[in-house]
Amino acid sequence: MEQGIKFDTDKPEYGLLPPHALDEIVKVLTYGAQKYDRENWRKVPERQRRYFDAMMRHLWAVKRGEAVDTETGLSHYAHAGCCLMFLLEMELQPHLKDDRPLFERLTVSDAKAMENLK
Repeated sequence: MEQGIKFDTDKPEYGLLPPHALDEIVKVLTYGAQKYDRENWRKVPERQRRYFDAMMRHLWAVKRGEAVDTETGLSHYAHAGCCLMFLLEMELQPHLKDDRPLFERLTVSDAKAMENLK
């Protein structure tokens, strides 16, 4: 029998995702979906600032020696990873309205353009 060919060299390799870490993040997502709503994170006002703050609180909890979130019983790293995924999704999806105050939304190119107006 002749060997088959599949042209997938330049495609993402989802098998590279660490399965146990991803499973823990999905547990955080499930907890949130049951507590609030499946898509609640998309509806939170000032979500970029608030999820960044939440991510940092979880990371600092680890730094203080806390491995597990007391409310959920899940890893602080998993909570931080969940927040990071929300932040990345917001960055990648332009339809997710950026509701941060204007001064927080300025990009480097915006700042340079404003500098040129002087």
